[in-house]
Amino acid sequence: MEDMASKFTEDDLREIGEYLAARYPVLKGGGVYSGYGDIKIDLYERMVRVEEELKHQRELILNVMKMMDKRFAEVDKRFEQVDKRFEDLRNDMNRRFSMLMWFIGIGFTLFTTIITGVFVLLR
Repeated sequence: MEDMASKFTEDDLREIGEYLAARYPVLKGGGVYSGYGDIKIDLYERMVRVEEELKHQRELILNVMKMMDKRFAEVDKRFEQVDKRFEDLRNDMNRRFSMLMWFIGIGFTLFTTIITGVFVLLR
């Protein structure tokens, strides 16, 4: 390493320093970045943009939640309609079943009455 450093002349080192300083401004100020205020402003601008985006995302989420609530209300309404329809069908089936029981009862009574009447008349 010493051999390589000794090969550079003072002019070469100054030229390399000027090139690096032009290319990397951080090196120019002795290691302290002179544009600290610029970085701070950029960070504040980014923070503001992030906050605005978060606010926009929050609004979108609220809109989606409102739409979901509306959709759930529609589904609940549909379930109530289906439940009412099944209840009506059950009531109709109960009515038919009770009519069938009455007809069977009346038929059985008439049949036994006729059979009894026939046995009484044949004796």
